[in-house]
Amino acid sequence: MEEFINWLTSNGVDTNNIELIEIENNERSVLTHKNLSEGDTFFLIPKKLLIMSPEIEKSEMGKQIREIFNNSTELTKNIVNITIFILLMERGYYKENFWEPYFNILPKSLKHIPTFWTKDLYYLKGSPILLDIRDRAKTLRAEYNKLKQHGIPLKEYSISFNDYKRVRALVSSRNFNLRIDGKQSTTMVPLADMLNHDLNADTNWTYNNTKNGYEMTMRRNVKKGMEVSDSYGRKTNDKYFLYYGFLLKDSDVEIKIKLKNYSINLKGGFNSIETKNLLNHLRRKYLEKEQSYSYGYVDVYNEKKVMVEFKKILNKLKRKYPRSLSFYKKNKKSGSLNKRNAYTLVYMELKIIEDYIKKINIILKKLRGQKFKNSYKDVDIYFEKN
Repeated sequence: MEEFINWLTSNGVDTNNIELIEIENNERSVLTHKNLSEGDTFFLIPKKLLIMSPEIEKSEMGKQIREIFNNSTELTKNIVNITIFILLMERGYYKENFWEPYFNILPKSLKHIPTFWTKDLYYLKGSPILLDIRDRAKTLRAEYNKLKQHGIPLKEYSISFNDYKRVRALVSSRNFNLRIDGKQSTTMVPLADMLNHDLNADTNWTYNNTKNGYEMTMRRNVKKGMEVSDSYGRKTNDKYFLYYGFLLKDSDVEIKIKLKNYSINLKGGFNSIETKNLLNHLRRKYLEKEQSYSYGYVDVYNEKKVMVEFKKILNKLKRKYPRSLSFYKKNKKSGSLNKRNAYTLVYMELKIIEDYIKKINIILKKLRGQKFKNSYKDVDIYFEKN
Protein backbone atom coordinates (compact mmCIF):
# COMPACT_ATOMS: atom_id res chain seq x y z
CA MET A 1 0.00 0.00 0.00
CA GLU A 2 2.85 2.37 0.85
CA GLU A 3 4.36 1.79 -2.60
CA PHE A 4 1.03 2.70 -4.20
CA ILE A 5 0.67 5.90 -2.15
CA ASN A 6 4.25 6.90 -2.98
CA TRP A 7 3.54 6.27 -6.67
CA LEU A 8 0.46 8.48 -6.56
CA THR A 9 2.31 11.24 -4.72
CA SER A 10 5.34 11.16 -7.03
CA ASN A 11 2.98 11.55 -9.99
CA GLY A 12 1.21 14.64 -8.69
CA VAL A 13 -1.68 13.27 -6.60
CA ASP A 14 -2.32 15.07 -3.30
CA THR A 15 -2.84 12.19 -0.87
CA ASN A 16 -2.68 14.23 2.35
CA ASN A 17 -6.48 14.07 2.75
CA ILE A 18 -6.70 10.33 2.16
CA GLU A 19 -6.34 7.19 4.28
CA LEU A 20 -6.66 3.70 2.80
CA ILE A 21 -7.61 0.78 5.04
CA GLU A 22 -7.96 -2.95 4.41
CA ILE A 23 -11.45 -4.46 4.70
CA GLU A 24 -13.05 -7.85 3.96
CA ASN A 25 -12.10 -9.81 0.80
CA ASN A 26 -8.80 -7.98 0.25
CA GLU A 27 -10.78 -4.86 -0.63
CA ARG A 28 -10.04 -1.35 0.61
CA SER A 29 -11.94 1.56 2.05
CA VAL A 30 -11.11 5.24 1.53
CA LEU A 31 -11.31 7.61 4.50
CA THR A 32 -10.71 11.35 4.72
CA HIS A 33 -7.98 12.83 6.91
CA LYS A 34 -9.74 16.18 7.28
CA ASN A 35 -13.22 17.69 7.30
CA LEU A 36 -14.52 18.02 3.74
CA SER A 37 -17.22 20.43 2.56
CA GLU A 38 -19.65 20.25 -0.33
CA GLY A 39 -17.86 21.26 -3.53
CA ASP A 40 -14.36 20.47 -2.25
CA THR A 41 -12.03 18.48 -4.49
CA PHE A 42 -11.36 15.16 -2.77
CA PHE A 43 -8.58 14.29 -5.19
CA LEU A 44 -7.39 14.82 -8.75
CA ILE A 45 -5.79 11.97 -10.74
CA PRO A 46 -3.60 13.32 -13.57
CA LYS A 47 -4.27 12.02 -17.07
CA LYS A 48 -0.94 10.17 -17.24
CA LEU A 49 -2.11 7.80 -14.50
CA LEU A 50 -5.30 6.81 -16.32
CA ILE A 51 -5.56 3.64 -18.40
CA MET A 52 -7.74 4.77 -21.31
CA SER A 53 -9.31 2.55 -23.97
CA PRO A 54 -8.72 5.01 -26.88
CA GLU A 55 -4.98 5.02 -26.12
CA ILE A 56 -4.75 1.23 -25.92
CA GLU A 57 -6.66 0.88 -29.19
CA LYS A 58 -4.03 2.89 -31.05
CA SER A 59 -1.60 -0.03 -30.81
CA GLU A 60 -1.53 -2.88 -33.35
CA MET A 61 -2.76 -5.33 -30.71
CA GLY A 62 -5.49 -2.93 -29.66
CA LYS A 63 -6.68 -2.69 -33.25
CA GLN A 64 -6.51 -6.45 -33.60
CA ILE A 65 -8.65 -7.03 -30.50
CA ARG A 66 -11.25 -4.57 -31.76
CA GLU A 67 -11.37 -6.51 -35.03
CA ILE A 68 -11.62 -9.87 -33.23
CA PHE A 69 -14.64 -8.57 -31.29
CA ASN A 70 -16.07 -6.62 -34.18
CA ASN A 71 -19.62 -7.87 -33.49
CA SER A 72 -19.49 -7.14 -29.74
CA THR A 73 -20.61 -3.99 -27.97
CA GLU A 74 -18.28 -1.02 -27.71
CA LEU A 75 -17.99 -1.56 -23.97
CA THR A 76 -17.01 -5.22 -24.40
CA LYS A 77 -14.30 -4.27 -26.90
CA ASN A 78 -12.93 -1.68 -24.51
CA ILE A 79 -13.01 -3.95 -21.46
CA VAL A 80 -11.31 -6.85 -23.28
CA ASN A 81 -8.65 -4.49 -24.62
CA ILE A 82 -7.88 -3.07 -21.18
CA THR A 83 -7.87 -6.59 -19.68
CA ILE A 84 -5.27 -7.84 -22.17
CA PHE A 85 -3.22 -4.65 -21.78
CA ILE A 86 -3.02 -5.13 -18.01
CA LEU A 87 -2.21 -8.84 -18.24
CA LEU A 88 0.54 -8.34 -20.79
CA MET A 89 1.89 -5.33 -18.89
CA GLU A 90 2.11 -7.49 -15.75
CA ARG A 91 3.87 -10.29 -17.67
CA GLY A 92 6.58 -8.07 -19.18
CA TYR A 93 5.27 -7.88 -22.75
CA TYR A 94 5.89 -4.14 -22.66
CA LYS A 95 9.31 -2.69 -21.82
CA GLU A 96 8.10 -0.71 -18.82
CA ASN A 97 5.29 -1.38 -16.37
CA PHE A 98 4.48 2.18 -15.32
CA TRP A 99 1.32 1.03 -13.48
CA GLU A 100 3.00 -1.75 -11.46
CA PRO A 101 2.28 -0.13 -8.03
CA TYR A 102 -1.40 0.11 -9.03
CA PHE A 103 -1.60 -3.45 -10.34
CA ASN A 104 0.05 -4.72 -7.16
CA ILE A 105 -2.75 -3.41 -4.93
CA LEU A 106 -5.60 -4.86 -7.02
CA PRO A 107 -7.26 -7.85 -5.28
CA LYS A 108 -5.54 -11.15 -6.06
CA SER A 109 -8.63 -13.14 -5.10
CA LEU A 110 -12.26 -12.47 -5.99
CA LYS A 111 -13.71 -15.40 -4.07
CA HIS A 112 -16.66 -13.27 -2.87
CA ILE A 113 -17.94 -12.87 -6.44
CA PRO A 114 -20.14 -15.86 -7.41
CA THR A 115 -18.59 -16.33 -10.88
CA PHE A 116 -15.48 -17.50 -8.94
CA TRP A 117 -17.36 -19.96 -6.75
CA THR A 118 -17.31 -23.74 -7.06
CA LYS A 119 -18.65 -25.59 -4.00
CA ASP A 120 -20.37 -22.48 -2.64
CA LEU A 121 -22.70 -22.46 -5.64
CA TYR A 122 -24.67 -25.09 -3.73
CA TYR A 123 -25.94 -22.33 -1.44
CA LEU A 124 -27.69 -20.79 -4.46
CA LYS A 125 -29.53 -23.95 -5.47
CA GLY A 126 -32.89 -23.08 -6.98
CA SER A 127 -32.01 -19.46 -7.68
CA PRO A 128 -32.26 -18.20 -11.27
CA ILE A 129 -28.96 -16.38 -10.75
CA LEU A 130 -27.22 -19.72 -11.29
CA LEU A 131 -28.11 -19.39 -14.98
CA ASP A 132 -26.57 -15.91 -15.05
CA ILE A 133 -23.40 -17.22 -13.42
CA ARG A 134 -23.21 -20.09 -15.90
CA ASP A 135 -23.85 -17.82 -18.88
CA ARG A 136 -21.25 -15.32 -17.73
CA ALA A 137 -18.66 -18.08 -17.29
CA LYS A 138 -19.41 -19.33 -20.82
CA THR A 139 -19.08 -15.82 -22.24
CA LEU A 140 -15.70 -15.25 -20.59
CA ARG A 141 -14.42 -18.67 -21.68
CA ALA A 142 -15.51 -17.92 -25.26
CA GLU A 143 -13.67 -14.57 -25.14
CA TYR A 144 -10.50 -16.23 -23.87
CA ASN A 145 -10.61 -18.95 -26.52
CA LYS A 146 -11.26 -16.41 -29.27
CA LEU A 147 -8.25 -14.36 -28.19
CA LYS A 148 -6.03 -17.44 -28.26
CA GLN A 149 -7.34 -18.57 -31.64
CA HIS A 150 -6.56 -15.17 -33.18
CA GLY A 151 -2.94 -15.02 -32.06
CA ILE A 152 -3.09 -12.91 -28.89
CA PRO A 153 -0.05 -14.25 -26.96
CA LEU A 154 -1.82 -15.62 -23.89
CA LYS A 155 -0.07 -19.02 -23.79
CA GLU A 156 3.32 -17.49 -24.54
CA TYR A 157 3.01 -15.26 -21.47
CA SER A 158 1.43 -17.95 -19.25
CA ILE A 159 -1.93 -16.20 -19.04
CA SER A 160 -4.45 -18.83 -17.96
CA PHE A 161 -8.21 -18.58 -18.20
CA ASN A 162 -8.36 -17.91 -14.45
CA ASP A 163 -5.89 -15.04 -14.90
CA TYR A 164 -8.05 -13.61 -17.67
CA LYS A 165 -11.27 -14.06 -15.70
CA ARG A 166 -9.83 -12.28 -12.64
CA VAL A 167 -8.55 -9.20 -14.47
CA ARG A 168 -11.62 -9.13 -16.72
CA ALA A 169 -13.82 -9.01 -13.60
CA LEU A 170 -11.70 -6.23 -12.09
CA VAL A 171 -11.91 -4.12 -15.24
CA SER A 172 -15.65 -4.75 -15.60
CA SER A 173 -16.41 -3.68 -12.05
CA ARG A 174 -13.93 -0.79 -11.68
CA ASN A 175 -13.94 1.14 -14.96
CA PHE A 176 -15.25 4.67 -15.39
CA ASN A 177 -16.91 6.08 -18.50
CA LEU A 178 -15.21 9.43 -19.12
CA ARG A 179 -15.12 11.91 -21.97
CA ILE A 180 -11.46 12.76 -22.49
CA ASP A 181 -10.20 15.03 -25.27
CA GLY A 182 -13.56 14.80 -27.01
CA LYS A 183 -13.69 10.98 -26.98
CA GLN A 184 -15.60 8.55 -24.79
CA SER A 185 -13.15 6.43 -22.85
CA THR A 186 -13.57 3.30 -20.76
CA THR A 187 -11.01 4.18 -18.12
CA MET A 188 -9.23 2.63 -15.16
CA VAL A 189 -8.62 5.30 -12.53
CA PRO A 190 -6.16 4.36 -9.75
CA LEU A 191 -7.45 5.24 -6.26
CA ALA A 192 -10.92 6.27 -7.51
CA ASP A 193 -11.85 2.60 -7.96
CA MET A 194 -11.20 1.93 -4.26
CA LEU A 195 -14.22 3.86 -2.93
CA ASN A 196 -17.09 1.69 -1.75
CA HIS A 197 -20.64 1.92 -3.06
CA ASP A 198 -23.53 3.94 -1.70
CA LEU A 199 -26.54 4.94 -3.80
CA ASN A 200 -26.56 8.20 -1.86
CA ALA A 201 -22.88 8.74 -2.63
CA ASP A 202 -20.69 11.40 -1.03
CA THR A 203 -18.99 12.24 -4.31
CA ASN A 204 -19.33 13.30 -7.93
CA TRP A 205 -16.68 12.72 -10.56
CA THR A 206 -15.78 13.83 -14.06
CA TYR A 207 -12.81 14.37 -16.32
CA ASN A 208 -11.74 18.00 -15.84
CA ASN A 209 -10.29 19.23 -19.14
CA THR A 210 -8.98 22.41 -17.52
CA LYS A 211 -7.09 20.51 -14.82
CA ASN A 212 -6.23 17.69 -17.25
CA GLY A 213 -7.28 14.88 -14.96
CA TYR A 214 -10.02 12.85 -13.28
CA GLU A 215 -11.53 14.96 -10.52
CA MET A 216 -13.62 13.69 -7.64
CA THR A 217 -15.56 16.35 -5.71
CA MET A 218 -17.79 16.26 -2.63
CA ARG A 219 -21.58 16.23 -2.87
CA ARG A 220 -21.90 16.89 0.88
CA ASN A 221 -19.89 17.56 4.00
CA VAL A 222 -17.92 14.60 5.39
CA LYS A 223 -16.14 14.73 8.73
CA LYS A 224 -12.51 13.79 9.33
CA GLY A 225 -11.98 10.04 9.75
CA MET A 226 -15.19 9.07 7.96
CA GLU A 227 -15.40 6.79 4.91
CA VAL A 228 -16.05 8.53 1.58
CA SER A 229 -18.40 6.72 -0.82
CA ASP A 230 -19.06 6.59 -4.55
CA SER A 231 -22.01 5.07 -6.42
CA TYR A 232 -21.78 2.09 -8.78
CA GLY A 233 -25.18 2.95 -10.22
CA ARG A 234 -28.72 1.84 -9.37
CA LYS A 235 -29.07 -1.91 -9.92
CA THR A 236 -31.09 -4.80 -8.55
CA ASN A 237 -29.44 -6.93 -5.88
CA ASP A 238 -28.90 -9.86 -8.21
CA LYS A 239 -26.76 -7.58 -10.40
CA TYR A 240 -24.76 -6.18 -7.47
CA PHE A 241 -24.21 -9.75 -6.32
CA LEU A 242 -23.23 -11.08 -9.74
CA TYR A 243 -20.71 -8.35 -10.59
CA TYR A 244 -19.49 -7.11 -7.19
CA GLY A 245 -20.29 -9.84 -4.67
CA PHE A 246 -22.37 -7.72 -2.27
CA LEU A 247 -26.04 -7.06 -1.49
CA LEU A 248 -27.94 -3.96 -0.34
CA LYS A 249 -30.76 -3.90 2.18
CA ASP A 250 -32.70 -1.29 0.21
CA SER A 251 -32.40 -2.82 -3.25
CA ASP A 252 -34.84 -5.21 -4.94
CA VAL A 253 -34.10 -8.52 -6.58
CA GLU A 254 -35.51 -9.68 -9.89
CA ILE A 255 -37.29 -12.99 -10.39
CA LYS A 256 -36.72 -14.32 -13.89
CA ILE A 257 -39.72 -16.03 -15.44
CA LYS A 258 -39.25 -17.92 -18.68
CA LEU A 259 -42.28 -19.23 -20.56
CA LYS A 260 -42.65 -20.55 -24.06
CA ASN A 261 -41.85 -17.62 -26.37
CA TYR A 262 -41.92 -15.19 -23.45
CA SER A 263 -39.66 -14.12 -20.58
CA ILE A 264 -39.77 -11.33 -18.03
CA ASN A 265 -38.16 -10.21 -14.77
CA LEU A 266 -40.42 -9.48 -11.80
CA LYS A 267 -39.40 -7.28 -8.87
CA GLY A 268 -42.26 -7.86 -6.47
CA GLY A 269 -44.74 -5.07 -7.13
CA PHE A 270 -48.08 -6.43 -8.32
CA ASN A 271 -48.76 -3.24 -10.21
CA SER A 272 -45.30 -2.90 -11.69
CA ILE A 273 -45.08 -2.65 -15.47
CA GLU A 274 -43.36 -6.05 -15.55
CA THR A 275 -46.22 -7.77 -13.71
CA LYS A 276 -48.79 -6.02 -15.88
CA ASN A 277 -46.99 -7.21 -19.00
CA LEU A 278 -46.94 -10.79 -17.74
CA LEU A 279 -50.65 -10.64 -16.87
CA ASN A 280 -51.46 -9.27 -20.31
CA HIS A 281 -49.47 -12.07 -21.92
CA LEU A 282 -51.51 -14.62 -19.95
CA ARG A 283 -54.79 -12.79 -20.64
CA ARG A 284 -54.24 -13.21 -24.38
CA LYS A 285 -53.70 -16.92 -23.82
CA TYR A 286 -57.15 -17.39 -22.25
CA LEU A 287 -59.24 -15.21 -24.57
CA GLU A 288 -62.43 -16.71 -25.93
CA LYS A 289 -62.47 -17.13 -29.72
CA GLU A 290 -64.92 -14.28 -30.25
CA GLN A 291 -63.00 -11.87 -28.00
CA SER A 292 -60.46 -9.32 -29.21
CA TYR A 293 -57.75 -7.93 -26.94
CA SER A 294 -55.83 -4.71 -26.53
CA TYR A 295 -54.61 -4.26 -22.97
CA GLY A 296 -55.68 -4.94 -19.38
CA TYR A 297 -58.47 -6.81 -17.60
CA VAL A 298 -60.83 -8.81 -19.85
CA ASP A 299 -63.51 -10.34 -17.60
CA VAL A 300 -63.82 -12.41 -14.42
CA TYR A 301 -63.78 -15.73 -16.27
CA ASN A 302 -60.56 -14.86 -18.10
CA GLU A 303 -58.91 -13.33 -15.02
CA LYS A 304 -59.50 -16.40 -12.87
CA LYS A 305 -57.67 -18.54 -15.43
CA VAL A 306 -54.88 -15.97 -15.59
CA MET A 307 -54.38 -15.93 -11.82
CA VAL A 308 -54.47 -19.73 -11.56
CA GLU A 309 -51.82 -19.96 -14.28
CA PHE A 310 -49.70 -17.24 -12.64
CA LYS A 311 -49.86 -19.14 -9.34
CA LYS A 312 -48.77 -22.38 -11.07
CA ILE A 313 -45.76 -20.60 -12.58
CA LEU A 314 -44.74 -19.23 -9.19
CA ASN A 315 -45.21 -22.54 -7.38
CA LYS A 316 -43.02 -24.20 -10.00
CA LEU A 317 -40.29 -21.65 -9.26
CA LYS A 318 -40.75 -22.11 -5.52
CA ARG A 319 -40.29 -25.89 -5.74
CA LYS A 320 -36.81 -25.42 -7.21
CA TYR A 321 -35.49 -24.16 -3.89
CA PRO A 322 -34.39 -27.00 -1.57
CA ARG A 323 -35.34 -25.18 1.66
CA SER A 324 -38.21 -23.11 3.01
CA LEU A 325 -38.37 -19.37 3.39
CA SER A 326 -38.11 -19.74 7.18
CA PHE A 327 -34.91 -21.79 6.81
CA TYR A 328 -33.17 -19.09 4.78
CA LYS A 329 -34.41 -16.38 7.12
CA LYS A 330 -33.00 -18.26 10.10
CA ASN A 331 -29.62 -19.08 8.52
CA LYS A 332 -28.82 -16.03 6.37
CA LYS A 333 -26.81 -14.36 9.14
CA SER A 334 -24.50 -17.26 10.01
CA GLY A 335 -21.57 -18.99 8.31
CA SER A 336 -19.11 -17.73 5.73
CA LEU A 337 -19.61 -14.47 3.84
CA ASN A 338 -20.49 -16.38 0.67
CA LYS A 339 -23.08 -18.47 2.50
CA ARG A 340 -24.61 -15.40 4.15
CA ASN A 341 -24.85 -13.54 0.86
CA ALA A 342 -26.24 -16.54 -1.01
CA TYR A 343 -28.88 -17.29 1.62
CA THR A 344 -29.82 -13.60 1.83
CA LEU A 345 -30.34 -13.42 -1.93
CA VAL A 346 -32.33 -16.65 -1.98
CA TYR A 347 -34.43 -15.43 0.96
CA MET A 348 -35.25 -12.21 -0.94
CA GLU A 349 -36.21 -14.21 -4.04
CA LEU A 350 -38.41 -16.66 -2.16
CA LYS A 351 -40.02 -13.80 -0.22
CA ILE A 352 -41.08 -12.18 -3.49
CA ILE A 353 -42.45 -15.47 -4.84
CA GLU A 354 -44.42 -16.22 -1.68
CA ASP A 355 -45.76 -12.65 -1.48
CA TYR A 356 -46.99 -12.94 -5.07
CA ILE A 357 -48.72 -16.23 -4.25
CA LYS A 358 -50.45 -14.67 -1.20
CA LYS A 359 -51.64 -11.75 -3.31
CA ILE A 360 -52.93 -14.05 -6.03
CA ASN A 361 -54.88 -16.06 -3.43
CA ILE A 362 -56.56 -12.85 -2.26
CA ILE A 363 -57.41 -11.85 -5.84
CA LEU A 364 -58.81 -15.32 -6.58
CA LYS A 365 -61.10 -15.11 -3.54
CA LYS A 366 -62.39 -11.77 -4.79
CA LEU A 367 -62.91 -13.15 -8.32
CA ARG A 368 -64.74 -16.19 -6.92
CA GLY A 369 -67.00 -14.06 -4.75
CA GLN A 370 -65.51 -15.35 -1.50
CA LYS A 371 -64.73 -13.39 1.66
CA PHE A 372 -61.17 -12.13 1.97
CA LYS A 373 -58.88 -9.88 3.95
CA ASN A 374 -56.26 -7.76 2.22
CA SER A 375 -53.31 -5.83 3.64
CA TYR A 376 -51.40 -5.23 0.39
CA LYS A 377 -51.57 -1.75 -1.16
CA ASP A 378 -50.74 -3.01 -4.64
CA VAL A 379 -53.64 -5.49 -4.47
CA ASP A 380 -55.95 -2.62 -3.46
CA ILE A 381 -54.77 -0.72 -6.53
CA TYR A 382 -55.37 -3.81 -8.68
CA PHE A 383 -58.96 -4.01 -7.37
CA GLU A 384 -59.53 -0.31 -8.01
CA LYS A 385 -58.40 -0.58 -11.61
CA ASN A 386 -60.15 -3.84 -12.38
